[in-house]
Amino acid sequence: MREVRQNYLGSGDPGLSRLASVLTRYESQVNASLASDLHERWRSGVVVTSDRKAGQEIQAAELFLLDDPESWVESVARVMTRWTVRLDAIPAGATTGVAISAEQVFEDFQAGRLASASDRLRRISGIDLGDTTPVEQISQLFGIGDDAVGGPSLVHLLVHKLGFPPAIASLWLIGHLFEHESELEIGTDSTARSYLSGDTVSEYKFDPNMIARVVKLSASKSNAWDAVLPYLKLIVPEASFIAHGSGRQSDIDEFDLQLQSARERMYRTSPVMLQLEIAAGATERPLTQNATRLMNVLGANSWQPYVTLARQNFGTVGTLRAALHSVERQWLAIEYAPGIERAIYYLDQTDFGRVDHALAVERRVIRSRLVVETLIESPQVWLALRDEYERWRLEYRRAYLEDHSQRQARDRKLQAQIIQTDALVTQISLLRKIHALGDTPSESVETVGGGSRDHGSISSQPVSEVELALVWSQARAPFRLCESDRSDIPLTLEPVCVECRHRLGQVEAHEDIEELSTRVRQIFNHYKNRLSVIVSQLVLNSGSSDNLQKLFRLNSAGDLSDLANVLDDKVISFLNELFGNASESPGDWTSPHS
Repeated sequence: MREVRQNYLGSGDPGLSRLASVLTRYESQVNASLASDLHERWRSGVVVTSDRKAGQEIQAAELFLLDDPESWVESVARVMTRWTVRLDAIPAGATTGVAISAEQVFEDFQAGRLASASDRLRRISGIDLGDTTPVEQISQLFGIGDDAVGGPSLVHLLVHKLGFPPAIASLWLIGHLFEHESELEIGTDSTARSYLSGDTVSEYKFDPNMIARVVKLSASKSNAWDAVLPYLKLIVPEASFIAHGSGRQSDIDEFDLQLQSARERMYRTSPVMLQLEIAAGATERPLTQNATRLMNVLGANSWQPYVTLARQNFGTVGTLRAALHSVERQWLAIEYAPGIERAIYYLDQTDFGRVDHALAVERRVIRSRLVVETLIESPQVWLALRDEYERWRLEYRRAYLEDHSQRQARDRKLQAQIIQTDALVTQISLLRKIHALGDTPSESVETVGGGSRDHGSISSQPVSEVELALVWSQARAPFRLCESDRSDIPLTLEPVCVECRHRLGQVEAHEDIEELSTRVRQIFNHYKNRLSVIVSQLVLNSGSSDNLQKLFRLNSAGDLSDLANVLDDKVISFLNELFGNASESPGDWTSPHS
């Protein structure tokens, strides 16, 4: 516009004259728009000014009152002579040009990412590593013995001396709260005050003009009712701000009552959640990791010890709030938590004889979804999963009972075979006492299944009757017939029959019993055949009998199957005497039976 005016005055060009006339008409609007835009950008931290010229005295906080664009331009815009900083600093190593905003830095402070917040704040302020930071300069404002610095002094340092806009200056004050455990007192209206510290920063929204409302910066945190109100509201949300004193007595009484109620809920909830963690095998303790610290805090007998313990155990209001919120969810879940525990226990105890069983695959899927922290936080998830689990359990029960019945039928047949073999082993031990039958037959019992046995299997060497009985006893010992029927197997608390502990799809290997039973029968038949041969020889050698009568007697002597069933000491003694005298007086033996 200056150039147009100069050319117009010098040349008298009609075109320039018309242009100058139009510009004059819009000049005030252009100035107002530009100044207003720059003013708002400066207030939000986009433009930072510094190195004001001599003679331009602006009192602390005056800049925040200069809302008229033209006056702001006159007092501020012309002093932007040294440097400007934009909030588009890019973190080291970043691959994208995403701008960093003051709100992002504030969120880092709220989340406890102090290193990230400090680094970002240093970058957007144009401060190099090793340079003195505004936090250190703020600390220098405290004189010897001073415990507070007034708000105007902070504005003068951060805004007028260092040239930071309100948003950046406010962030540096927040940085001081974390590094030096200090506290800001902020005026919200004519009487009310709020207190900001590292403990409570998570409870506030970001205010770019916060520095304009700072009353003072205290060197240490206050324990007054108003200063710790964010802690108190976690127990009593209706707790109110009191400008003087330590709170209304009604608020204090209500706090004590609610604190006791929270403590009782914690004491009832914690054991249930711990039992659930044990059942789930959650060694990281997702439900009770804060239980001990929280019990210490809730065990306080009044609001002041409560705040002290809260700061010691949790550090910030946000951390304590998260722990209390978790307990609230657990309290609501205390009724259905035992159901989750039973489901986890049931699924974990369920074992299958085959890992590829369809129900085994489905079991793994359901179990993987039983994440205790998720189920406690979301009751709807558990309700949906519970229906799926109950359907699976009914299918499992049907399949288990069918498998159990089939196994029981097979075991009954094997039991009958074992009873028969028990009798044969006893009969063999008696047959061995008949001297005429000789020692162990040449077809001795061999090792069952190939290879040696720890329980004393019979080798190819001759064995005594004691060894035979011992080997058979040890081989049959593991076998147990389950007598439970379907009505005796509810499968409600445990996924197996409590008597036999049989797994679904499990195949019991009884080949050793069957093979050894077969060998015992072979030995018995060998003894029985030898006994028949000896008796037959006695009949044939008798010389005084009629041939036809001898034939009938021979046929009777050849079938001695039942004789082994009646062997006892008297019968054995008789047979030994008979067989011993057979060679001397065979005629006596061949006489007809009475």
